[in-house]
Amino acid sequence: MTQYEVQKADKKPAIIAIMNESFADFEHIAQFKTNKDYLPNYHKLQEESISGYVSVSAYGGYSCNSEYEFLTGNTLGFLPSGSAVFTQYLNDKQNGLVSWLNELGYTTQAISPCSEGLWDIGNAYEQLQFKDRIYNCQDRMSDIQYFNGNITDETIFRYIEEQYERHAGSPYFVWTATMQNHAPYDHPEGVIHEITFEDYNDPAAQEYLNLIYQSDKALGELINYFRHKQEEVIIVMFGDHYPHIIDFTEYLYGKDVALLSTEDYSRLRQTPFLIWSNKGVEAEKIDDISLNYLSNEVMEAAGLPKSRYQQELDKIRCDIPIISSYGYKTADGEWYSINDVADKYKDTLNEYETVQYYRMFDEKRDNSIN
Repeated sequence: MTQYEVQKADKKPAIIAIMNESFADFEHIAQFKTNKDYLPNYHKLQEESISGYVSVSAYGGYSCNSEYEFLTGNTLGFLPSGSAVFTQYLNDKQNGLVSWLNELGYTTQAISPCSEGLWDIGNAYEQLQFKDRIYNCQDRMSDIQYFNGNITDETIFRYIEEQYERHAGSPYFVWTATMQNHAPYDHPEGVIHEITFEDYNDPAAQEYLNLIYQSDKALGELINYFRHKQEEVIIVMFGDHYPHIIDFTEYLYGKDVALLSTEDYSRLRQTPFLIWSNKGVEAEKIDDISLNYLSNEVMEAAGLPKSRYQQELDKIRCDIPIISSYGYKTADGEWYSINDVADKYKDTLNEYETVQYYRMFDEKRDNSIN
């Protein structure tokens, strides 16, 4: 790892990172008709953002694994099937995006609407080295809105705006994982229904589309709030996983999900993402990326130097642009199941797994490879 040189930061823009609960785009599987666009702001923002579909390890749950992949650069592909990293493997300090931003002089803050016990995030955020951690954030807020008993994205985003203003003038990184779109989708309490199907009938799918329509609206309002700020602000948003709405999913695929090839199944593990800056980034569509690499794209958009490990990830990504718990895609465009080792990329996979193992279990806060 010492082959990599670490540069100094010439600038330190504010970074807002949002993992949006169950934020997915079913049209990535197959087209269907609704009365109007259910992601109008996201689609419009793609014209001025880095965007695409990011491969995630989680499906229908285990959102902590998506948090872990983004915040560390590690992949669930090297861990046993069914792992929940936050509750099983975070027994000591782990370096990653948060610790690196700390070294660069950032105030790093995690804001959660959940209690410390959910996925043991109280311990996890401490081990990931957030300087400030706020749980049950609604306890500190007024004028709170709920959909299906979950705090809305709009409410959380307003609180992020308040926290940003409190940290004005200092480098600031804030992380949040939303809850608005959480299952089940069978009791539309408080949900505004503006999206309807034109050629399909599934109440759960319809409620879900209306929930992410409201998420999309809140995202547009958040970006408008920061659009004209004098300080540079980077916003990254991605979905943690698809919702488990199996009838709608299999309707779109036209077959049982269990019969899908690795490549077809991959679309069910790819959620929308975007990286936006109020100072502008060159609009780009990224076709091949997984969540363990996404924070590297954020670092580039922010103009920040990458840690040694992040530079190593750039090298790995040249050979393995997508890797997740279900499979990986190689630079030659071939898909493999996670247990099928391609001879041509065996050394790259071994190198990544070795370095990740060291960081997870042997590093003991050795910052030389942060």
